Amino acid sequence: MSFLELHVESINDLLDKGNSAKQVLKFEPIWMSVTNESEVMSLLRKAESNRTVAATACNERSSRSHSILQIKLGQVSLSLIDLAGSERIATTKVEGDRLKETQAINKS
Repeated sequence: MSFLELHVESINDLLDKGNSAKQVLKFEPIWMSVTNESEVMSLLRKAESNRTVAATACNERSSRSHSILQIKLGQVSLSLIDLAGSERIATTKVEGDRLKETQAINKS
């Protein structure tokens, strides 16, 4: 399985947070081998703790990225994508880095 996030036009590997952000077109995810539900859940928790989140005026823990979970089962590949919702800058009252994230979220 692999778990990635698209954050402000870069890709981060959520299962290898030591890995710096990569350019979108030059990225190869690290695939983690899992053999049971417990291992999958452990990696999901790790990915969740590495995902980019921040507080806004509308949400105390707002995801600031799109995420892509991929699981390969033999010859079958399953991709689950969580898209960050579009945001109104006037409502969320974001500034600085949060403003750049919001603009990237709305653009994508």
